[in-house]
Amino acid sequence: MPNRRWITQLVTANLDRRKKMPISILSLPGTHDSCTANLSTLVEWTIQRTAKCQDTSLRDQFNNGIRYFDIRVRVEGQHLYIVHDGPVGAMDCYCYYDDPQNGRRIMELDDVIEAFIDRLDIRNPANKHYDFVIMSIKVANSSIGYENVLADYLRQKQINNYCFCPTNTPVITVEAAAKKIVLLNRVSAIRNDIAGFSIDASEWGKNGNTGLVTTDIMKLNVMVQDEYNITNVQTKIDTYNKMNRNAKDGFAGILILNHLSCTNVYNVVHPTTIFNVKEMADQVNQEFINTYANNIKDIRGVTVMDFPGNNQINMIIQSNNGSQFVCFGQYTLYIRN
Repeated sequence: MPNRRWITQLVTANLDRRKKMPISILSLPGTHDSCTANLSTLVEWTIQRTAKCQDTSLRDQFNNGIRYFDIRVRVEGQHLYIVHDGPVGAMDCYCYYDDPQNGRRIMELDDVIEAFIDRLDIRNPANKHYDFVIMSIKVANSSIGYENVLADYLRQKQINNYCFCPTNTPVITVEAAAKKIVLLNRVSAIRNDIAGFSIDASEWGKNGNTGLVTTDIMKLNVMVQDEYNITNVQTKIDTYNKMNRNAKDGFAGILILNHLSCTNVYNVVHPTTIFNVKEMADQVNQEFINTYANNIKDIRGVTVMDFPGNNQINMIIQSNNGSQFVCFGQYTLYIRN
């Protein structure tokens, strides 16, 4: 598990300065539809081709170095099931979890939270480190109107004990986020209910799939590129590259979420067949490696991926090495070499 504490290793190389750097200037590997390694649905034939976006568990993804996770919730009564959400409820794909005590069952939000608590060792105050996770959460299309169940769960779970609690500053330092879940809320209906322990990103998707998605400029701003409905590999890479070029060095108050995932595109290899997420991801990910192998310092923000390989993850992590950090008071100027 060489990447289980990679942020800590990066920070401790120059602790006094690097612990004060904003999380938004780190290059972080992330996954899209993070829980879809094991799926089931009423429409079984859709699973492997159109809904499965990952092939490793949350815990394994964390150990491999992933630090951004995309979580989708379907509300059924008081259950908060994790799904790959479809255009209609019948096409939601349930994510499954291999419970050591109870066997294979549908994954629930509590399983996700406990996985992050475990990997970050949050309940053990003696274990000091600087790693954290960013968890994006939204409700499935089939559960719109039942968002209050999600808000109730988060309060009852007292998740604020495990999350970064935002203040009126756009700068979240590594030191402030250490051993915590940075909760990115995409659910506008509960924006006020969980404002004390989440970052608001509820504008995501309301006015297109690229742009600022936050509503409170006094807190961390989030910029997203999530153009998933793209019909060829090169266009996806070009869109990703454009966001990278637009991400500037300096005092970082904007968290960039730059998606390589494109799960709604047509199958460009075999146009007459049903779209295959894995097939497309393999091409996009290889093109990413080809583009950035000799230019890893140009990788910025969070790169969100389907089926990321270890080479790709390691490139993103290594892009943080060799950079200079210059402190001015409580802020850090980040300079790419």
